[in-house]
Amino acid sequence: MSVPVIGGVVTVGLVFHYIFEFLKATFFVGIVFIPVLGFWLRKPRFSVPWIVSSLVLAGLLVLYGRLLINLPIKAQTRGIVSEGGALVAEGRYDEAIEEYRKLEALGKTEDMQSYLQNAYREKEAAANLEQARQLAEAGRNEEALEWLARIPGNTRAAGEADALRKSLSKE
Repeated sequence: MSVPVIGGVVTVGLVFHYIFEFLKATFFVGIVFIPVLGFWLRKPRFSVPWIVSSLVLAGLLVLYGRLLINLPIKAQTRGIVSEGGALVAEGRYDEAIEEYRKLEALGKTEDMQSYLQNAYREKEAAANLEQARQLAEAGRNEEALEWLARIPGNTRAAGEADALRKSLSKE
C-alpha cells in the first residue's frame, strides 16, 4: 500500500520510519528539555541560574531543529536498510544489492559499502552452499566438504552448511 505525494510515493513502511525517527528525536531532546524547563520556570528572571537554563533550553531547541532537518534522510536510510535486509533474508540478493545502492543517493556511501559487502558475502555463501548440495547429491562428498569450508560462519547459510557438513561426515 502506498500513498501518492508530491515528487514520489511514500509507502506505509516509510511513514512508520518517519514517525519512529520523529518520536526518537522528540523523546531524547524532551527528556532533558522538560526538567530544565521546570527548573527555568522556578528561578527568578535574569538570575544566573535562569540565564544558564535559558541557554541550555535554546541549545536543546537548536539540537531538536537539527535532528528534525535530518529526519527525512534518516527515515529513508532506515527504510532502505530494512527492505534490503528483508530481501537478503529471502535470498533475493541481487534485489537487495540494488536496494542498498539507493543509499548512495542519500550520501550514505560508507553505509552502502558495508551493506553491499554483507549482501555479497551472503550471496556467495548461498552459492557455495548450493554447489555443495549439488556435489553431495552426486556423491562427491569430499568436494562438497571443500565447498562448505568456504562458507563464513557469520552468514545465514552457515547453519545449513553445518547441518550438511554433519550429515556428510556421518556417511
